[in-house]
Amino acid sequence: MYKPNTLKDIALELGLSVSTVSRALSDNYQISEYTKRKVKERANKMNYVPNPFAVSLKVSRSFSIGVVIPSIRNTFYAQAINGIESVAYSKGYHVVICQSHHSAVREAESIGHLKEKKVDGVLMALAAGSHNLSHIKQYTDGGDPLVFFNCIADLSMAECVVADNKKIAAEAAEEFISQGCRKVYIIASVAHAKIVQDRVSGFRDAWIASRLDADDINTHYCGTGEQMLYSLAVILADAQKESRLPDTVFGLCEETTLAILQIVNKLSLTNAVKVAGFNNSEISPFINPPPTLFRQPAFQIGKTAAEKLIYAIENPDKKYSLCKKTIIASEKTTINN
Repeated sequence: MYKPNTLKDIALELGLSVSTVSRALSDNYQISEYTKRKVKERANKMNYVPNPFAVSLKVSRSFSIGVVIPSIRNTFYAQAINGIESVAYSKGYHVVICQSHHSAVREAESIGHLKEKKVDGVLMALAAGSHNLSHIKQYTDGGDPLVFFNCIADLSMAECVVADNKKIAAEAAEEFISQGCRKVYIIASVAHAKIVQDRVSGFRDAWIASRLDADDINTHYCGTGEQMLYSLAVILADAQKESRLPDTVFGLCEETTLAILQIVNKLSLTNAVKVAGFNNSEISPFINPPPTLFRQPAFQIGKTAAEKLIYAIENPDKKYSLCKKTIIASEKTTINN
């Protein structure tokens, strides 16, 4: 009868204690990199598979992490979750995913649900509707680790991982200017979101640095979902009627970019305005004329956020900066000019 190898078997093979082997496999900071590597190599050779139930009983952890995102339909979040899972599963953690659909109420309910399920920590991208963050503060005040990614709170309650949003938006402005664009509509969801503020300011700074008039940038906050589609249709229909259409309509996230494409097509403006925006999907080959899209390093953002969360979970006594912001650099972002 097949008998799986245990921590004790690995320890006997290497002449180490069982506790040292256990800490090495969980990347404990007290164990040297040399020992970690040696233990992991031996564990792989011996086809060691941890028993999550036994381990969780021993260390009072569930070996699961929660992820709260606005929507799994957003390609950015789908790719970020791939990055999160690449880290989580390699370290023996399961991932529980909740969607807020940009609702602050659903976001708070998700946090409560994950708390009840005794996840070891939470990764979160804030909903557009989140203003009062008391539900998050209550979670972190209880000593539970939380890391923001992408849509973050400008608070000291948790560490955060983001793209270089100002830089990407500045690159977009420079590209539009080089193509002769002199009038832009920026379309965003809500004004209070940190990611929106950073992208708007990055775009405006680059525009003004090129000695162009800031008044030629019009920023419109259109909400989410059906409200966004309705507001955007009104804005562009009015501009069309009054012969003041912009050169480019620029979406600050995937949802707004897709909404722009939908309304521009509906109003037969495809040859009148250029469409550009943040979007990680592969839609351009199917659209004529193709939009200009700017990618974010979604996988790397998710991967880095997961690494930071699991480090906090496994090293509760180790000091680290809760308010630290990690910026993930992007490569050249523009596709389909």
